[in-house]
Amino acid sequence: MSTIETDVVVVGGGTAGIAAARAATKGDVMVVLVEAARFGEPRALLGWRVLERTVGRHLARGEAKRAPVWDEARAELARLAALREERLELRLADAGVEALRGRARFTSPRSLEVEGGAEVRFDHAVIAAGAGAAPLDGDAPDGRRLATPEQLLDLPALPPEVIVVGGGAAGAELVDALAQLADVEVTWIMDELGILPSFDRELAEALADVLLGRGVKLVHGKRVTHVTAEAHRAVVRLDGGHGYDGPLAVICAGRRAPPPSSLGLDALGLDALDVDERLATRLEHVFAAGEITGHCPSAAHAEAMGRLAGRAAAGREVRPWDPRQIPEIVRSHPQLAQVGMTPDLLAGREVVIYTARTEEALGGLLEGVGEGADRKGFVRLACDSSTGQVLGLSAAGPGAATMASSAAIALRLGATDEALADVFGDVPGALGALFAALR
Repeated sequence: MSTIETDVVVVGGGTAGIAAARAATKGDVMVVLVEAARFGEPRALLGWRVLERTVGRHLARGEAKRAPVWDEARAELARLAALREERLELRLADAGVEALRGRARFTSPRSLEVEGGAEVRFDHAVIAAGAGAAPLDGDAPDGRRLATPEQLLDLPALPPEVIVVGGGAAGAELVDALAQLADVEVTWIMDELGILPSFDRELAEALADVLLGRGVKLVHGKRVTHVTAEAHRAVVRLDGGHGYDGPLAVICAGRRAPPPSSLGLDALGLDALDVDERLATRLEHVFAAGEITGHCPSAAHAEAMGRLAGRAAAGREVRPWDPRQIPEIVRSHPQLAQVGMTPDLLAGREVVIYTARTEEALGGLLEGVGEGADRKGFVRLACDSSTGQVLGLSAAGPGAATMASSAAIALRLGATDEALADVFGDVPGALGALFAALR
């Protein structure tokens, strides 16, 4: 068995792991990255972006139907996934990261084995091994009648009826894409928390109105108790006994945080991966980032956590982890985004709210905002009434993600409303409405 000694080992080559490895190399330390499968973002993330883009191209030509859209999206996904992995491997090599293929298992607090024979001895570790889909009672997803988001685009064809289970951002984006296909009926099942429970209610309701107008059947208020894959149907049972069935059910019920036993956390002396504000576990030389921590709602959060954990593992100073400074984005129609403190957290606080309708800005006019139910657009920026410091933003419509990303910069730098009002540019563009509201 060959032995490799390194300063930092990163377990997991997804979004968080790659960010951790690249950040650690900037501390002039040796870094080893271990991944059993492919490097890069979760396949579902890339797949849904490809599906969204493919649907948009077909709609621009007049109509989007499931067979041609599905065939084109699957081919494009295969091409882009391979290209993405190739580019990531080159960037990791350029950064000086040694990449090892194989499953990692910790064997002591300072060593791990990689499937295939290599032993890695390390000073610090970042665990970013991801998490599996949260299970529901009943049959496990078979990739045919019951599918996880990762399995969805492996299907050779899309049936005319699809049930989507889960009211979070993943479910919302998938439902939005499928609902634009002319020959697909979509049923969206959520629990009592409803659509996008972590989002500003006005944002969630804007999307719900559009989806209802497209004919999506929205079912919420009851928890899913059982799912079954039968010979030709998927059956989803709800609390109270009612159920829905169709040729395919996609389970978007979140990710399972508990790490697998095959990772060997017992050899580290850990039974969980609870992290502090530096993303350190109970062992000061072991850090964790991404979905495996149980607190990672998006790829942006995973990348931010990976960067922070990698820097900390390399011995660099880091700011405390603050997930509220990372935008939450739903790439639907209308696009939704928020960052910072949401209205429920601002309740009872002295704030100034700046609002604008996106169609009132030149950029919104050119984008056709306000010309249809799925072209809604508004932005709302909350600032402290005494200091003017930016506290949070929510937005809907074209450019919502751009506005949330700009507000994230303001939050990170402690900027005020006066400072933002003095920023000019992006005319016509997405930020025009935000700056107009401040002025």
